[in-house]
Amino acid sequence: MQIDPRHLVQLAVIVDKASFTEAAHELNVTQPALSKTIGLLEKRLGAPLLSQRRPVVPTPLGETLAQQGRLIQASMKEAEQTISDRQRGLRGRIRLGAPPFFLETLASDVVRDFTARHPDVAFEFVAGFFDEVRDLVLRRRLDLALGPMNATLNAPSLRTETLILSQKALFCRAGHPLLTKSEITADDLASFGWIGHSLNSVITTEMKIDLFEFGVEGVELVVASASVSLLLSLLETTDYLSYLPMFMMRDAVRSGSISALPVQGFAPKTPLGLIHGVSAMSDPLVRAFAETMKRHLTAAEAELLHLFPSLAP
Repeated sequence: MQIDPRHLVQLAVIVDKASFTEAAHELNVTQPALSKTIGLLEKRLGAPLLSQRRPVVPTPLGETLAQQGRLIQASMKEAEQTISDRQRGLRGRIRLGAPPFFLETLASDVVRDFTARHPDVAFEFVAGFFDEVRDLVLRRRLDLALGPMNATLNAPSLRTETLILSQKALFCRAGHPLLTKSEITADDLASFGWIGHSLNSVITTEMKIDLFEFGVEGVELVVASASVSLLLSLLETTDYLSYLPMFMMRDAVRSGSISALPVQGFAPKTPLGLIHGVSAMSDPLVRAFAETMKRHLTAAEAELLHLFPSLAP
């Protein structure tokens, strides 16, 4: 037997108000229509729902069904609130694919900031290289993917939203021999070993291109890894050099164990942003999250440029 859930909601209001008149006013219906609904419901069930009508007193069956009506009413109100909050960008789930470097450095700051203002938002983060997370967005398994905006999308259904013009820099341990030089040359850079992101990452490809253009040829990574903690540990304890986005190195530089190398004339930049479906940015929740990411990326990079003004292009 199927029962219209709206009828159970009406029964719940009648029982709670103990009055058909007040219930009709609450539900914005006429009293005769409400009485007719209860009569039809009793006829269908073959049992009375009310033992008396003035004031309303439910039968045991009436009280049981009224309780179900209360649950339905609460669920309907919650659904309406969810839709309203979602439209205002206050509630929902965000699924983001991003390089491990971002997830292990800035992601926690972004989440703390965003959930402080929007506590009913849930997140799903997937670590992966550009091609991997782009394909997940294309298959609608992710809402957003963080990546370089100069990469080829190969997907007409995807769009991009640039967040920052991300600057790369060279990094080494504090106390590295090159930090004592007044001017660092290509030969200086070529005389040390290099560590960096995984071999098939966009960052590693950009590193080789940018260093080649600076005059450092044939750079091969001694250690390639997607693990931020491994690369930072090696940078802190060896004379290896690395080429990395400035935004991800803020906390490491703050600690005092790692320094940026002030190389004159070396300030490569790459547009960094979000890959998404055609309509994603029309969602206030996604738009607000993108703005939060942009703010944190910009602030992290600006802090390093303040500490190392010679890195400014």
